[in-house]
Amino acid sequence: VRHPSVVNVFLGRNYILHERIGSGSMGVVYRGRMRDSDTEVAVKVLREELAEDPEIVARFVQERTILTRISSRHVVSVLDLVVEGHTLAIVMERVHGPSLRQLLMTRRSLEPGDAVQFAIHALQGLHDVHASGIIHRDVKPANILLNARDISPTAMITDFGIAGLTDRTTITRLTGFAGTPTYMAPEMAIDQEVTGAADVYSVGIVLYEMLAGTAPFTGRSLYSIVRQHAEEPPPRSATIPDELWSIVLWLMEKEPGSRPDAVAAAEALRSLGLPARLSSEDLVNIISAGLAPSTRSSDADLGRRPVPMLSRARSTGPGNEEDASDI
Repeated sequence: VRHPSVVNVFLGRNYILHERIGSGSMGVVYRGRMRDSDTEVAVKVLREELAEDPEIVARFVQERTILTRISSRHVVSVLDLVVEGHTLAIVMERVHGPSLRQLLMTRRSLEPGDAVQFAIHALQGLHDVHASGIIHRDVKPANILLNARDISPTAMITDFGIAGLTDRTTITRLTGFAGTPTYMAPEMAIDQEVTGAADVYSVGIVLYEMLAGTAPFTGRSLYSIVRQHAEEPPPRSATIPDELWSIVLWLMEKEPGSRPDAVAAAEALRSLGLPARLSSEDLVNIISAGLAPSTRSSDADLGRRPVPMLSRARSTGPGNEEDASDI
């Protein structure tokens, strides 16, 4: 069985999966709902290799309480972890809005006040994740969702649950690398302890991209990108105001101990007093006008992987696939 756009299958006793809405390096995301209510959820069904690893299955059970206890306005809540046969799934709240990656694909760069606002939100979410003893390890625009339900969009960190359930060795074995090289802190490429400072560095990269329209370090090879993170300063962009540039550099210090923690970084950005102007209505209009349904994915091959065997529910008819390709 391949990944259809509409699946309508049972997951455990509590959930029904509907259409696939995206994929990422560790699994496929579906729109779902709770069987006993109309509450919508997003469900990431992890790659089958993970379900075959006894250590990961055990960690799934052990860390359920930690992951479901994290409550933050700027973190996509993990509602449940499901273990069923050869299927592991993370049930999350459904965020109604695009990812930051989708916005940047459409607009390329943002006004300084809007970029700073989203960075502050991400840092606030990371602070709450770090307080629970979890390091994200893969902060990037695709893992920052923009909730458009309020007057102004709210940035929310997602996919932190996978970092808590898998280790560096497992991620490297399955995806070829631990983290996404474009946004990866220098210490992640070597045998060095990874702390919350790595996530702060990644926010610095994301902030640079939101302001400059491109990430600071790019290249044709993995080695080239990793080397730039470790050795080269980020190129100065004329689109970044001077007072903001110094904070971007602080977040992107090569040595983890020289970077601020998430709280200090958020306070420094907030002290600039830059107004955010992008409304949720503006966000929806930008995405609707500029982004056609896309199959873009950080791991397009996942779309060709077989779906874990689940009990099929009654079909409710076709649906339109939403581009949430990197949730």
